[in-house]
Amino acid sequence: AAYCWGAFGGKQAKLQPWEQRAAMWYLLNGAIIHFSIDGMAGAMGKMGILGELYKLLDKRVAEGDPGIHTTLCVELFIMLPLCILTFRAIRQGLPSRHALEVCICSFHIFGT
Repeated sequence: AAYCWGAFGGKQAKLQPWEQRAAMWYLLNGAIIHFSIDGMAGAMGKMGILGELYKLLDKRVAEGDPGIHTTLCVELFIMLPLCILTFRAIRQGLPSRHALEVCICSFHIFGT
């Protein structure tokens, strides 16, 4: 749904190949990493074996550390929407894409 909204909603800018790859990276990073792995498997403990493997990989999740749970919720509720908005901003050639990219990269520097 996010791909359709970003790819087909509104005007589409003519993008260079590197811009198309950057847009897809934000979409896939949001959907796979922030939503599926960190959000659903890590924070929510869903997704079956992936959730169990996440607990094995990061012992803080298995121990119920509130700091890591907060970080995982930031991944799910802040990073995911930012990635989708950045995908759409790049696809439409919006000037806000640069500010969104700086914001996302700042979160990544702090470990999310």
